[in-house]
Amino acid sequence: MSVGELAEHSDSAVRDFKDLNSRGFRRAAEVNWKKGDTRYRVSLVQYAPDRANEAATHAVGTTRNLKPFADGANGGYRVDETPRYWADSADRYYYGQAVAQRGTVAMVVEVFDPKPVNPDVVKDLAKQQWERLV
Repeated sequence: MSVGELAEHSDSAVRDFKDLNSRGFRRAAEVNWKKGDTRYRVSLVQYAPDRANEAATHAVGTTRNLKPFADGANGGYRVDETPRYWADSADRYYYGQAVAQRGTVAMVVEVFDPKPVNPDVVKDLAKQQWERLV
């Protein structure tokens, strides 16, 4: 993924584009899939070798109230109890997220579901991805 494609995920794409570039963005990879009505996204963002602190900020710096998903993981997960709405739509979804950082790589796992997200699903996906980053 390019820095522009990554920035488009947020509500403030222009600001995020500038922010990623100024913080040593190196490269990103993302996979999206759907199973039934549930959507999944796993994103990995790598920063320049001298910018590991930026990866930590990207992964866990802006997320609060995280619960651990694995021993030794420096991030965590959360599951929203109230639904959100897709942009310009009346369709709603529930959100689950796990984040962590290893070295210069920030990991973000996201689950979007029309029903409340099962925390075990988020934790399991995060554990699998975390183990691959070793």
